[in-house]
Amino acid sequence: MLLCVDIGGTAVKYGLCGRDGVIARKGQAPVAEDAYRTPVLETALKAAKAFAGAEAVEGVAVSATGQIDTATGEVIGVVGSFPNYLGSQIGQAFREAFGVKTTVLNDANAAALGEAWLGAARGVRDFVMVTLG
Repeated sequence: MLLCVDIGGTAVKYGLCGRDGVIARKGQAPVAEDAYRTPVLETALKAAKAFAGAEAVEGVAVSATGQIDTATGEVIGVVGSFPNYLGSQIGQAFREAFGVKTTVLNDANAAALGEAWLGAARGVRDFVMVTLG
């Protein structure tokens, strides 16, 4: 199973799915219950580990708010006030926690890829993706 994680400004959402994109189960948890005193990455990682439990995770895919260095999985830009998030080493943290290949990208880019793979843009050469949050 693949562990899929979406880190946002208010919640972390996660799911386990097969390589075919079929979601086996999913859940979510808040990331700002203590007004961001606990770093979002720490909260997201803890929630994802508890969710995955003893499941054999083959890989991790993370979509995250902000500007993401996809080569390293680091948050290199944020919009507005988002304490304890800039510089978060998302890729490294998830690789160390699960011991598997981890891919991290911006959440809007991840949404576009998802639509191209299994969604409304499937089979379409050109499309525009608009996200609102």
